[in-house]
Amino acid sequence: MTWYSTARGNYPVAHRDEHTGTVLLDFGKHDGRALIEVPDSYLSWMIDGGGKVFLPDDLRDLAADVLARRQDVKVPDVIAWADRAAAGDVAEVVTHLRNLADALTAVLDDRAESTLAQLLEGVT
Repeated sequence: MTWYSTARGNYPVAHRDEHTGTVLLDFGKHDGRALIEVPDSYLSWMIDGGGKVFLPDDLRDLAADVLARRQDVKVPDVIAWADRAAAGDVAEVVTHLRNLADALTAVLDDRAESTLAQLLEGVT
């Protein structure tokens, strides 16, 4: 699937990789990056900022989902929940831990990408 600009009909702005199912951006400073790897500030821009002018609604909705998943899982919230959880509720604990792992992975990926870019700037 390919998403096109609402302002310029045949200008692709994102596509879903046919092998992995990952949504990849085809525009801007994050061209070629997976939507789930884009920093929160860029996702916010896609949803309510300049992206609102030319990005299709369903792509903006996907960006909002990624941002919401990152913001829904906060370490103190999970710890507080675990203190109140009924003993033996392994499935629910595992779900919360997976969500936390996804959120931490996104943060670490953002930092790694930034660090790599800075290192490469020094080399070239």
